[in-house]
Amino acid sequence: MGRGEVVVLGALGGLTLLLAPAALEAQGRRAGLVGCQNHLRQLGLAAIQYADDKRFFPHVGPIRELDGGYTTNTSTKVARALLWFGYHDDPERFVCPEAKDDEALEVLRPARENMRRWFWAQDQEKASVTRSPFVDGAADPALRETGELSYGWTRRGLNSNVRSAALLAADRTRANHGDGWSVLQADATVDLRREEAALAAALVATEGQSAGYLGIQGPDDPPPAVAGGPPGPPPAWAGRHADATVSLTLEARRGGKFQGELVVDGAAFPVRGADRGGRLEGSFVADGETYTFTAALDGGALVLTSGRRTYRLARR
Repeated sequence: MGRGEVVVLGALGGLTLLLAPAALEAQGRRAGLVGCQNHLRQLGLAAIQYADDKRFFPHVGPIRELDGGYTTNTSTKVARALLWFGYHDDPERFVCPEAKDDEALEVLRPARENMRRWFWAQDQEKASVTRSPFVDGAADPALRETGELSYGWTRRGLNSNVRSAALLAADRTRANHGDGWSVLQADATVDLRREEAALAAALVATEGQSAGYLGIQGPDDPPPAVAGGPPGPPPAWAGRHADATVSLTLEARRGGKFQGELVVDGAAFPVRGADRGGRLEGSFVADGETYTFTAALDGGALVLTSGRRTYRLARR
């Protein structure tokens, strides 16, 4: 091999090293988009089965009236209904992998055993096992206010014979992908649409439009409360609290959520939870079982209760 060939190969090797991070980042974005579209497709397939059985796609209000949009709980009611009626079985797939500030909380054991017990932010006491989300009166969060659903549902009442290209759902915000929206059609086809003006006119839920009516973020709508803006100051229990055998380390996330680690006698377990008006409610998994806990502040200590055991942990 001549000197010139060595120089060329060396230059190519250096170029490969320079380009590798960008290539890996692009590959990650593609994987995230594929994951997002798979999640939307599962919603579509669940909705098609629902429509086959009930003659209409999921709809909250009277079928001839438009449902609410992005700032209402139409989309969250519909998503929970697909779980409640047994057409969907994994609420963790309600979240787009590329939605940076959205996060699916772990499904607690009672809900894993009966999806009718599932509710947003693990607040299972609000779920009814006898009345569907459309009539149970539960206060599902508005789409804008939750990080557990990345997709906005159609506001239109659609029967099972609707044309295949009718729009069912889409990313609730363009921020999920940056260069477009993943859009779900009534035949469960999903694609990425980038045309700014045409797409906005077709998707934004406005009374005077002849197509679209998706309950997603419009040009004049505020950003999702979870994804928009920096998180507020962390509550007093964020940080590390411990006694001689137990420690709980928590990091504040957006939307009043927390994640961290619980260590008991040297064994570590991942923890997730949410703020409930001055009290933390969450769960951790040990040996394949999910356990719930609550935590509250008492003076300078954090009082942690799980099952029948209570620990008083000091800030470290």
